[in-house]
Amino acid sequence: MIDALAEAAHDHTSLRVLTSLSPFASDHVPFIDAGLPAVLTIEGADDQNVDEHTPRDTLVGLELSLAVEILRMNAGATAAALGVTAPIGTDG
Repeated sequence: MIDALAEAAHDHTSLRVLTSLSPFASDHVPFIDAGLPAVLTIEGADDQNVDEHTPRDTLVGLELSLAVEILRMNAGATAAALGVTAPIGTDG
């Protein structure tokens, strides 16, 4: 899944992908701990969003352009997994 996300990021976004195979302290860890495959796609370094998981963690602080890029990566990887070949954002 990580490779598919990296490929989708390359194909559909301007994101620079960083990967870690040492998950810790985030929302996906309980799934991994339960033996379920999980991946977390976020803005990057843990200290990049100082408001994360605080009362200040609201939509007002969302960097919309980055959120859209992450969504495009996730949608591209999902589409590829489903065999959808039309580029994202087209009617084909």
